[in-house]
Amino acid sequence: MIEQIKQLLKEKEYVVIAIDGCAASGKTTLAKKLSNMFNASVIHMDDFFLPLEKRTEERLNTPGGNIDYERFKEEVINNLDNDFTYNAFNCSIMKVDKEVFVKKTNLLIIEGSYSLHPYFGKYYDLSIFLDIDKDEQIDRIRNRDGEKLLKMFIEKWIKYETNYHDYYNIKTTADIYVK
Repeated sequence: MIEQIKQLLKEKEYVVIAIDGCAASGKTTLAKKLSNMFNASVIHMDDFFLPLEKRTEERLNTPGGNIDYERFKEEVINNLDNDFTYNAFNCSIMKVDKEVFVKKTNLLIIEGSYSLHPYFGKYYDLSIFLDIDKDEQIDRIRNRDGEKLLKMFIEKWIKYETNYHDYYNIKTTADIYVK
């Protein structure tokens, strides 16, 4: 993976990487490590969770529908050639509450579930999918978020992610698959 990124940076002035995968598989950790290694900017898909006013049953039952993919495309993908700002969704208050500035660097990393959604097209130069053993996933979520949120992940979020991964074959279409 590191060598592939180095090679892309030799070939192109500006490289975009998308890291998708299962909850608690290490997407944010990998993005942080790569950011430190390559002095890259990072955008978190968590900043694009679907706001309450768009959370209809139909939308949530659409594979990948619990992300505000329209806003991500408009605020991020349509601006990749420059420095830009986007509006970040705050899950604790369930609304957008701040602007995030993204400096154009040689490498931009988009990390988080749904970052490889086909709605976006192939905006990235390299795609990575992180998988995880289900028991380890449960342990990581429990340790990270506690029992209350673990229950919500099991009953809701993991099912949404799995539906999205399976429906769009995300695991098999990524350039790099890591388990």
